[in-house]
Amino acid sequence: MQLSESCSAYINPLPCRIRSNPVVRDLGSQDPSCSTAPLQLKEETIAKEKVLFCAGTTRQIFRSLAGVIPFSRQSKDRKEKIMKVNNNYLSANYFNDKQIDSICNVLTDNYTEKKFEEGFIVSRINIEEFVEKILGAKVVYESIDSNSLVEVDKEDDCMGFCSDGIQAIPIIRNGKSEWVVFPKDTIVIDKYLTTNPNLDNRRRFCIAHEAGHIIKNRMTGKVQAEFNHVGGVVLTTAPAMKKRYSYHELEANKFAASILMPEAMVAMLMLKLYDGEKIVKYQGDILAGEDIKKIKYMAEVFGVAYETMFIRLKHMGYLIDGILETYVEEKVIGENPNE
Repeated sequence: MQLSESCSAYINPLPCRIRSNPVVRDLGSQDPSCSTAPLQLKEETIAKEKVLFCAGTTRQIFRSLAGVIPFSRQSKDRKEKIMKVNNNYLSANYFNDKQIDSICNVLTDNYTEKKFEEGFIVSRINIEEFVEKILGAKVVYESIDSNSLVEVDKEDDCMGFCSDGIQAIPIIRNGKSEWVVFPKDTIVIDKYLTTNPNLDNRRRFCIAHEAGHIIKNRMTGKVQAEFNHVGGVVLTTAPAMKKRYSYHELEANKFAASILMPEAMVAMLMLKLYDGEKIVKYQGDILAGEDIKKIKYMAEVFGVAYETMFIRLKHMGYLIDGILETYVEEKVIGENPNE
């Protein structure tokens, strides 16, 4: 039997988890309780579902195949498994998630111990103080002339800069733009991020991002100037897109997350709020209202954005998948008053 190319892409033999169901036996599974063997559909079943595959109606496919996880979900599950493996892969050029957390644990432990000796118990990392006391670097606030910076950075939305002691950047002082070379490892943050309290989380993350570059450069022996961008600006050139979405920048974001939300502090707060339980998330990262409130509270404690806190919890394994249909049916569907 021949199917169109678009349809056959969905039914190539791929590893697929199958729930325990009598109907599953008719689909060729050798172990109905938990099968990772390639899914082999009977020809009549394929014919029956041909239209559904082409239409992409995943919900109908799910119901009609009686227990088989939808192919769209299956491919997502496989990607997530691959990502979990890649999070701990070893590279000569980059640190993996586990390595970044281990490095930042040493640094944040040093910071909290210093503060404890001063008579303070830390519940939130003061990022400027962390940079100065732990990294021995400096944070300064200037008005960065992003329009002139395009000449060297290819983008016009720079909000932060980590100096290598060589690269000059354009700074607006007394209404005039001038190129300034800052001392090595100086973190320069645009004053714009200090004009509104709503930008405070972004300012903190921007500083932590640049601190991540300093840590990486020192550990690898590199000397390199780094630019940080606010985002939200449409990128029109390939070099700009390559730079913005490079693993080099993503790595700095991971350092920032580990500094602002240390493993031990997150674990303590999770224990307080969830008593050892994990947070249930549903398809599309949907959460129960009570969990949203708790994550908002955690974000406020650490001084980060809600999305940043959510991603950190997800990467640390504190989120588990739930069944969206069950949740919606329990919370939304009501009884017919006319019955």
